[in-house]
Amino acid sequence: MGRQKWLIVIITVAVVFIGLIIYGIFAVTTSKNTAPTPTPASAQYYDKQSGQTVSNPAGKGPDVYGSNPNTPVFLGFSDLTNVGLSYVQVEDIQQGFTNYSSLISKTSEVSIDVSTINDTFNNTGGNSTVSFSVTLNRVKQLLAKVNYSGLLIARLYLFDGTKQVFDSGDINFQTYND
Repeated sequence: MGRQKWLIVIITVAVVFIGLIIYGIFAVTTSKNTAPTPTPASAQYYDKQSGQTVSNPAGKGPDVYGSNPNTPVFLGFSDLTNVGLSYVQVEDIQQGFTNYSSLISKTSEVSIDVSTINDTFNNTGGNSTVSFSVTLNRVKQLLAKVNYSGLLIARLYLFDGTKQVFDSGDINFQTYND
């Protein structure tokens, strides 16, 4: 090989080498800013019943600002608005589960199996009923029935098999927040 060919090879190798160094520096500096921090497998889980992913990062406490820390985590409850319940009535139902939780051992999570939500409307009385399966603390399964009318009041019944285990009475969430 001639001197010119060696010079071209050396220059080409040097340009490629310098380009790789610049690319490596760029990749390292940008990856620090945009790469997500991996979370341990135990830091989150997918709740099959509600279809929601729950995150619980290590070293972080639950966000309870502005709420009662003894209130369970409610999964799948937003789907109840799809069958006609108001947001206030969903809060009423959550209050009913909180009341039930205070009667039994502490319930930390209430998950609705959203595929079981079934609603019926009574034309004569104007009342509606929605029923669904619910799991407490990822273990205890119950059937929930909710009678509601208007936009503010709901009544929660819980059944363990065919046995009624809870009747909330009429709940108006606003009375719990006054």
